[in-house]
Amino acid sequence: DGDHRRWDSYARLFEGLWAGVPVAHVGGNHEVSSGGENWLAYSRRYPNGHAAAQSDSFLWYSLEAGPAHVMMLCSYAASGPGSPQHEWLTRDLASVDRRRTPWLIA
Repeated sequence: DGDHRRWDSYARLFEGLWAGVPVAHVGGNHEVSSGGENWLAYSRRYPNGHAAAQSDSFLWYSLEAGPAHVMMLCSYAASGPGSPQHEWLTRDLASVDRRRTPWLIA
């Protein structure tokens, strides 16, 4: 939603935890607003490694966590065959070395 004070207060609550514990995140229902600010607060406050994962969108990305390849997907974006998210996921899965990272988590 577009209430930036709420976004800031939420982040302040978890700042101590997030400073010491690795976290990964994806957008959800609070990022879609009726005021036209879709994804604005989320994208500015919660950067992710989408570029390192060869993703053209901050809405989906992947990362390595020990023996796992973790894919963060967006339920608010098209994901069917031919969609940008599906095309990225197909490439991402093809690039995983299952000998090094045998676990796949989405």
